[in-house]
Amino acid sequence: HGQGTLVTWSILHSAAVMAPFLAPPYVLAYVKLAGADTLFAHVLRNFGDATRLYHGMPVKAVFDDGPVTHPIHLLAFEPAHMTDEG
Repeated sequence: HGQGTLVTWSILHSAAVMAPFLAPPYVLAYVKLAGADTLFAHVLRNFGDATRLYHGMPVKAVFDDGPVTHPIHLLAFEPAHMTDEG
């Protein structure tokens, strides 16, 4: 579960005043989760070269179980082809 497709994204090259805990550059992804009717916006990580992102790219939700500095780091999306080894 937690599978979806990348609909659109923004590459942010500066930290937002309200989100200094997100180190630039980072990608804010809009994902359509399987079975959902609306988009879910969250950070995309482990995507490699940003020029290879594309509309419809399969993504998956990933969770961090370690201590985090902000709740936003508990969940992210990454390309579905990623493995634990990268």
